Amino acid sequence: MGRYLIRRLVQMIPLLFAISILSFLIMHLAPGDPTAMYMDPTKGAGNNPETLQRLRRQLGLDQPLYVQYWKWLTNTLRGNWGYSFINRQPVLDNIMARLPNTLLLGGVAMTIALLAAIPIGILSASRQYSLFDYTVTGIAFFGISVPPFWLALVLMQVFANHLGWLPAVGMRSVREQLSGWPAVVDVIKHLIMPATVLAMPSLAGWMRYMRSSLLEVIGAEYIRTARAKGLKERAVILRHALKNALIPMITLLGLSLPVLVGGAFIIETVFGWPGMGRLGVNAILARDYPLIMGVTMMSSVLVILGNLLADIVYAWADPRIRYQ
Repeated sequence: MGRYLIRRLVQMIPLLFAISILSFLIMHLAPGDPTAMYMDPTKGAGNNPETLQRLRRQLGLDQPLYVQYWKWLTNTLRGNWGYSFINRQPVLDNIMARLPNTLLLGGVAMTIALLAAIPIGILSASRQYSLFDYTVTGIAFFGISVPPFWLALVLMQVFANHLGWLPAVGMRSVREQLSGWPAVVDVIKHLIMPATVLAMPSLAGWMRYMRSSLLEVIGAEYIRTARAKGLKERAVILRHALKNALIPMITLLGLSLPVLVGGAFIIETVFGWPGMGRLGVNAILARDYPLIMGVTMMSSVLVILGNLLADIVYAWADPRIRYQ
């Protein structure tokens, strides 16, 4: 186990190195100039070119691309992730201030998806071709097909604007000074809609996968043997079939992490959630190169560590898998 972990962590190094090179190249090849945000659009050609050129020198943008990358890489390895072009604050401080909010949103979304997908998938498989099966299958296809931002706008219109039950944007109520339990309830109210929207694609996909996996296990010979012994259908499914049906789900959880991280970028922006995804979108719009690289690398590390955790749990759950 220890050697396996060390080997996987070592394998992360060239992978992160390749991601950093590709991200750096794509970021600089994209159209746009970070100094554009310092221009006055009302002056048009009246913006002083010498001032903008001096600004490019100060930001290091006048140097060859490989020099810029080498400076970024060596500084990052020393723990210096650079300073944001927008607010002039350290990139690492910006990210660490937003990371807990993103982990909270992603964790709640994943919990909602799991708690709903597994029991619905079990009921759908045990009642195959019933009205319930057809209904949840239709809802699943709707959840997979509908764009998250559209669903977000619908929920905001219904539960925030029309009914007034939930706040539309943000993480906390700015007009109320809350503390203790009321503050926790306030955050939960703000969390319900973005977490639900973020969970919907995973919930629908996992539910369908749980149904298919359980149907495959139910057809196995040892399940027929358990039924022949006179066990009730509920005991057959929960005691004998469910554990084996859940094993492939663990792999699916690891593969779903990039979807959750990518979805957080959109959902945090739509709901004004102060997380790392919204920070990344603002950085991209402003061509804030140090912040873009910081958010990209942190997201990559989270996805890789999530997949490593999924592999470890998968090997723990299935004795046939070994740490090799």
